[in-house]
Amino acid sequence: MPRITHYQWLHDALAAHSIVVTSSRRLARELQAVYDEQQVASGHTAWPSANVFFWQDWLRHGLDGLTGEFDRYLIDIPSSVVLWEQCLDSVARQELLNTSSLVRHARRAWQRTQEWQISPAQLAKTAASRDEHWFAWAADAYQLRLDSARWIDAAQLPACCAELVANGHLALGNNIVYAGFDRLTPTLSVLFESLQGRGSTVAAAPVPENNASRKLRSYADESAMWRAAGHWARELLQREPTARIAVIAPDLDADAVSISRKVREGFAPGWQTAGERYRNAVDVSYGMPLSAYPAIAVAGMCLRFAASGLSSTDVSTLMRSAFLGGGDHHARCRLDLQLRAMPDRHWHPDNLLAALPRPKNPDRGVDFQFVLSELAALQQRRNDRQFPAAWAKKIDEVLIKIGWPGVEQPDSATFQLQNRWRQLLNELSQLGAVGTRMSLAECVGRLLQIAGETVYQPESQGGGLRVLGMLEAVGLEFDHLWLGAMDASRWPAAGNPLALVNRQLQRDRGMPDASPLDTLQFSQRILQRILGATGSAEICWARLEDDKALIPSPLLEVGQAEMHVDKGDPQWHAALQLGAATTVIPDDDAPPVQVGELVSGGAYTLQAMREEPFKAFCKGRLHARELDLLQPGLNARMRGVIVHGALHHLLRELPTLAQMRRWDDTERNERIDGAAWFPLAPLWSQADPVLRRLLQLEKR
Repeated sequence: MPRITHYQWLHDALAAHSIVVTSSRRLARELQAVYDEQQVASGHTAWPSANVFFWQDWLRHGLDGLTGEFDRYLIDIPSSVVLWEQCLDSVARQELLNTSSLVRHARRAWQRTQEWQISPAQLAKTAASRDEHWFAWAADAYQLRLDSARWIDAAQLPACCAELVANGHLALGNNIVYAGFDRLTPTLSVLFESLQGRGSTVAAAPVPENNASRKLRSYADESAMWRAAGHWARELLQREPTARIAVIAPDLDADAVSISRKVREGFAPGWQTAGERYRNAVDVSYGMPLSAYPAIAVAGMCLRFAASGLSSTDVSTLMRSAFLGGGDHHARCRLDLQLRAMPDRHWHPDNLLAALPRPKNPDRGVDFQFVLSELAALQQRRNDRQFPAAWAKKIDEVLIKIGWPGVEQPDSATFQLQNRWRQLLNELSQLGAVGTRMSLAECVGRLLQIAGETVYQPESQGGGLRVLGMLEAVGLEFDHLWLGAMDASRWPAAGNPLALVNRQLQRDRGMPDASPLDTLQFSQRILQRILGATGSAEICWARLEDDKALIPSPLLEVGQAEMHVDKGDPQWHAALQLGAATTVIPDDDAPPVQVGELVSGGAYTLQAMREEPFKAFCKGRLHARELDLLQPGLNARMRGVIVHGALHHLLRELPTLAQMRRWDDTERNERIDGAAWFPLAPLWSQADPVLRRLLQLEKR
């Protein structure tokens, strides 16, 4: 079993009762799986779980065991975001245009300055620009808020644990082995020194230095390169089914969806129509924002509907969604047709409920009117000021009642998604400690903000091929590796120094990306470490991107490796199928027109019979019609209905021309005004302010 030849140090470390601390959760899961395989290969049928932990989980687990020695509370990320918003607002109340963006920069700067042991006083002393002063003042206010409430955040966790270890209040293990760290931060170094000072042994896991065989490949474009990566992995796994293979993309976080689709194209041709097994054949390590998952998006849409209303387009989406209950889908589609016949407007659950007819079969699952009634009940409480925990409980109750996420027996992915959503509600509940009472709209806005900032990926059994980012691959070991997109524009990676901390201070402290030299050296270390952890490597780049010529990364030793050009690209699977199969058109004549059957469309249907017979059959005999488009204001069909309705009302008494000429100005104006108002009156009762203004203009 080739995989067991990797991580030779792991068995000895765990046999010595060491705790293995990793730089990422992915590496922790990997080492746990390798240890389990080693136990199975040794003939064991049961064994203790491996003491392998992601470093933050290791520290949190240690703090959870403390009682009286530790009186501080570790706040979560959403609570930290709220505190930063409050602190930044207090120092620059009138001048901030994009608070959410600044909060992200501030939290990143705070994380880095805590890791490099820089205090708010030092930040204020070196601040030179307005933004640097703002951050220094906000950091000082943030620290005061934490201290006054006896809180710490995740950035302060290593320093806090180091102090507890040094004082003898916290024990984190007698033997510690850390793995996968590309560089230790000063706070982690202090923590490890504190452990050594209390008699613990702390050592780094051995870094493999394989003399990997390397081949260089260039491709016409990125699509060809990633397709070739999938094809290369497919052929390798057919020859070596147990081989550890991965594809690495330096910019995976920026384009994970597109890259994964192209790799699947080569690894599992036809995956689009081959079922879930083929779609999951490629395991991409980078997740999506939680709010991008359809079920979560529908839940958020329901909450926004109750809190502040939705447009007709969004309401139509909710009506046709499969994530709400198990009601009569056909009835919902009919409701959607009725919605499309109404003018576009901003709807709230209560007025939409009043505008739609009652269901004929209310017992057939969760009908949409029931969904509206539950959301309308929540809408009635939207101005209440409640703590986040109360809103979270109410939101969960409402979503359960309306049948979200629409499945009675969820599969593993759906079950995990539901659990992550409820974790999100728990995070929302904890905001009560740092915030105040809020309205439903404020609560929903905060919840959806957290969902948008939470990157989520469900756990799975894992496909045959892993696609990783560069930093995620550090610490992992492979048999074969495909290193893609290694052109000069992507590697070395662009530096990303802190925008809110004085640049000279960053250079003086040796912080990451403080200088171009640091960025270059870091990229070199990462590349060499990844190449040293594999048996063979295919290093690839595209020659062209959007009409821009690309060159290989200067960190590659181009002159000392075997070079291949456009090798192994399987092309697009769908394109290869064109002409590969014979198209058979069966005889399928339409049934003859029956006596008394009404064929609509007149001359249009006769003309279409010659040019598009099927379309003519659908429209002329099945009486199918295109859906009305949802568009702002009144569409052309509605204007036509209004004009016909006004004329009908004006001429309903069938006045003659002589009679109309005898109308005086007053009577004529009254009749015209009444006729114009007649078709608009039903629309007026359900109109919002914007639509009423449009109806007034239409009446004129």
